[in-house]
Amino acid sequence: MVSAHGKASLKKAQKQRVLQAKAVLSGLSGASFVPKDVTPGRQSISLDPETMDLRLPGGGLIKNALHEVRPFDPQDGPAATAFLLGLAARLSHGDAGTIVWVRSQDVVREWGLPYAPGLARFGISPSRLLLIHPRNEQEALWCVEEAVQARGVALTIGDIDGAKFDLTASRRIHLMAEKVGRPVLMARGSRWRGATAALTRWAIKAASSGVPDYSARSPVKGIGNPRWVVDLERAKGGRPGSFHVEWNHETHRFRVAAPLADRPAAASARAANENIAVA
Repeated sequence: MVSAHGKASLKKAQKQRVLQAKAVLSGLSGASFVPKDVTPGRQSISLDPETMDLRLPGGGLIKNALHEVRPFDPQDGPAATAFLLGLAARLSHGDAGTIVWVRSQDVVREWGLPYAPGLARFGISPSRLLLIHPRNEQEALWCVEEAVQARGVALTIGDIDGAKFDLTASRRIHLMAEKVGRPVLMARGSRWRGATAALTRWAIKAASSGVPDYSARSPVKGIGNPRWVVDLERAKGGRPGSFHVEWNHETHRFRVAAPLADRPAAASARAANENIAVA
């Protein structure tokens, strides 16, 4: 049982953490501007014209709104994070502002911290990223709301997967995003199915990566582009759908995942060449 003195100390520590986060967010500066490929007025940005755009309201992902991303199964957590980074890169393209990522200490203990070279492959400079690690869900929600309203922030990412991020809290954040004209991405867990005010909700399942690139221009030789099976579970004003897409690390865009039928053929050709060489 915590004594009165202990409760007072905990409350004081919590207040100090909140004040520190507020001071950091208040120190952000710089003006945001509308990217060139954002349609004026409707504030939407293209993801992929052949797949996802066809199902989204207005033919693209609405910029000034709240969007959710969740893994299809617990083991798809890293894949969902990668897809979320692709959305973040598209939504913040052309905006020099800071990307604020609010990731609670529990999430950090389970999944760790973002990997800087990995961020760069998605077109996100690590120098733009401000990481905030609140102790609990309530502090995390407060940090997200403050970040959305802070000057100089291009995009806010939240890792919140609890009951406090309910319909009321999500509606408040969505309305803030609409008012200030900035996107908010919320990472959720695979088991959470509560109703929220998010404009879109994406369920992500890992898929086999693209054909490995061994060329000199590849930053990571032998590793193909990441691919996902993407379920658009909710699209207010649009239509849900399922897609098989990949991320192009050179163009920093989504595209339709090409068939992998050439892999066995290539393997057979290599085997045949090896047999000929031996003979």
